[in-house]
Amino acid sequence: MPGLPPSSRRLLILAFGCTHLLYLAICVMPVDWRAQGLLGSFTGAWQALTFSSQRWNMFSTIPTLHAVEAHLLVTPPGQPARREGMLLPDLNPWPVPENERVYVWTAAVLLSDDRADQREPYMRRAAARLLAKGHSRDSTMTLVLNTEHTRSLKGVRALREISVPKQTAMGPFRLGDLALPAAR
Repeated sequence: MPGLPPSSRRLLILAFGCTHLLYLAICVMPVDWRAQGLLGSFTGAWQALTFSSQRWNMFSTIPTLHAVEAHLLVTPPGQPARREGMLLPDLNPWPVPENERVYVWTAAVLLSDDRADQREPYMRRAAARLLAKGHSRDSTMTLVLNTEHTRSLKGVRALREISVPKQTAMGPFRLGDLALPAAR
């Protein structure tokens, strides 16, 4: 924008800001209603352009998650699988108070089909760390997310259980295929 006069820059910034405010206003509408027709096309295109997918589960009156645990499962050839943490740079386990953040990050970014551009760098860095820890290039890595989704109050009353376990996994991927090529 260096070649634009200041008045044109202001108009461009104002147009972007107003468009984003409109997008945010639409995102608080019920999903079924906003996903239809022109609104659905607009929000989908704007999310793709700005990487601003909105999730409003922070306003839930009843927590949607009872428990969250994420890890990498590494399986060397001919050996049993071994659990590793998934928090880079040292593949540490995620701390317990951060459960909601790890869920949103893992589910919304790493396991989402439309976020391959963010998933690939993570998987490559994790593979490089696992290789640096001594795992062989033929070992496989699987990203595992274990969640327990809280039932509704009616469901808890009727079924006598608070949550439903769900496991989501991505992989297995061979470490040698994910590893970044050595710098020359």
